[in-house]
Amino acid sequence: MYLKRITPPQEEPITLNEVKAHLRIDGDEENELLSALITTAREMAEEYTRRSLVQQEWELGIQELTTKVYLPRSPVREITYFAVDGQELGTDSYLLIGQEIFCTKKPLKAVMPDGIVIRYTAGFDADNIPEAIKRAILMLVGHLYENREGQPPENGYSLPPTVKVILRPYRAVML
Repeated sequence: MYLKRITPPQEEPITLNEVKAHLRIDGDEENELLSALITTAREMAEEYTRRSLVQQEWELGIQELTTKVYLPRSPVREITYFAVDGQELGTDSYLLIGQEIFCTKKPLKAVMPDGIVIRYTAGFDADNIPEAIKRAILMLVGHLYENREGQPPENGYSLPPTVKVILRPYRAVML
């Protein structure tokens, strides 16, 4: 089994101007650093929530499919490719339930290793990202900006506790 990102996000959930207003920065001297911190903060939030926060393309490869599989990094917007051992199957051979469950009409088993390939686009529209997620990313950018040299996590937290509390309702649960 593998999961890999095919196409990275083309935009971020928050803008440089939003970050500069949040951090009360007037000049442009640190624009490059702030832009990098925005990307880092989004990636950290995505890792914690196990979701795609902005639109990007993913590929999942598996050996067999009973009839249902959870597609990581939801919300799934569209299935762009589905194939078994290199043979593409049509849209009539699968169904997307909700924003993360991929279903087939019958069980499938690939001959080739990870021969069942599902490629999909996932992530929120830039205009529909929940405000709480944006706020958490702003806070995380501020934390990273103030702690540029890094610091050990306190009490086992990898993200600041407030950021984790804000993001927790959006976290995909793994069973």
